[in-house]
Amino acid sequence: MPKTKIIPYLEALFAVLVWGGTFIATKIALGEVSPATIVWIRFGMGTVILGIVVTARRQFAIPDKSEWLYFAMLGFLGVTFHQILQATGLQTAKATTTAWIVATTPVFIAILGWIALKEKLNGIQILGIALAGFGVLLIVSKGNISALFTGE
Repeated sequence: MPKTKIIPYLEALFAVLVWGGTFIATKIALGEVSPATIVWIRFGMGTVILGIVVTARRQFAIPDKSEWLYFAMLGFLGVTFHQILQATGLQTAKATTTAWIVATTPVFIAILGWIALKEKLNGIQILGIALAGFGVLLIVSKGNISALFTGE
């Protein structure tokens, strides 16, 4: 395989490894600091890295003032709220359990798209959503789904 064709695969692999490692790193960090501290540190690191990349690429873009509230809401719900929930959840859950739950994000996006945006779902998509939901329940319950309803 030519060198130029392997680079995107290596970049994707790097992204997956870093993403997957965040659950373990967060779980370890929770032994020392609060979930809020972890979220602030992640945002600080992300801001610095994103600032460097944007500056290096000269990709400056400022949204119209009419879009600021929209972007603020997206930033809060899609990033901040998610990170706080993830870090707080890791205080009591295993890193692997949390990773599996977070991996269902596309399922919830599909369901919300169906509810809020009236997007159509075909039979295969509905089956995929049901299987993903069942899989998460199976993992979270450690194979005993009835325990979720009995509080065991």
